[in-house]
Amino acid sequence: MLRVAAAALLLLASPAAHSGEGCKALDGTYRNESEGSTKRKEFLDEFVRMRDGGRDPKLFRRDGTGKSAVIKHFAATATLANDGKVLQISYHDAGGMFLARHPADYPYEWQCKGSRFEWEHTGLSGLGDNVSEMHTLVTLTRLDSGDLQMVEERTDSRKKGAPSRTEILFRGVPTPAK
Repeated sequence: MLRVAAAALLLLASPAAHSGEGCKALDGTYRNESEGSTKRKEFLDEFVRMRDGGRDPKLFRRDGTGKSAVIKHFAATATLANDGKVLQISYHDAGGMFLARHPADYPYEWQCKGSRFEWEHTGLSGLGDNVSEMHTLVTLTRLDSGDLQMVEERTDSRKKGAPSRTEILFRGVPTPAK
């Protein structure tokens, strides 16, 4: 038992544990649009914003306003690369043409934790007497199939029981042989 604890401490103290090397397992190319049985579609190009906080016009176009607005996503694939400090995402169109590269920092900066990326946020929601604390944890993990899974867990202090959980899948895109 003592040996296991000592090994765990050595692993946590090692530079690799803090440099994000475990998250290199997520490096790869994925479809930009999510798949699966979830009620909403997600896009990997929604994980980034430009320095001024806006969306990159090389990745999006918004036609219309309000609920009738239609957002056109130009990226077909997103390539994730962990440079040891920050998760970088490069976007390409259906023909493979490079569109843009940004750090993944929206709505919060993604942090490497073990072999996954995550962001976590706790804040207040509501008005007047109907205020609750909301805790959100979002993780990115590469599955054995080579696909990228995003899991979002939300806890509302007003509701008892397990947090709400949404799983979203981004299919892996095979890298062509050279």
